[in-house]
Amino acid sequence: MGISVDTQFTGTGALISSESTGITPGGPADKAGLRKGDIIISLDGTEIENSDELIVVIRSKNIGDKVKVKFKRNNITREVDVVLAASKK
Repeated sequence: MGISVDTQFTGTGALISSESTGITPGGPADKAGLRKGDIIISLDGTEIENSDELIVVIRSKNIGDKVKVKFKRNNITREVDVVLAASKK
C-alpha cells in the first residue's frame, strides 16, 4: 500500500507515520491522496483497531486489488480507493 504506520499509536485505527517514510512517494496510498498523520479506520469494510489488524487485512488481499480505505484526517472521515501494488524493496 506504500505506507508506514506508527506502532506506538494507542488510539483506534492505524496512524500513518509522520516520519519521512510514512507515505512512499508515487506509491498506491500517495496516488489515492492519503497523507502522513491520517488514521486508517477501515479497509474494505473491515474495521481496523490497530496497525497489526491493518497488516493482516492487507496481507489477505492480492496485488492489483482495489480496496476502499476509510480514514480520518483532522477529525473528518473520508474514503478513497487504493489499488494495491508490490512493495519496491
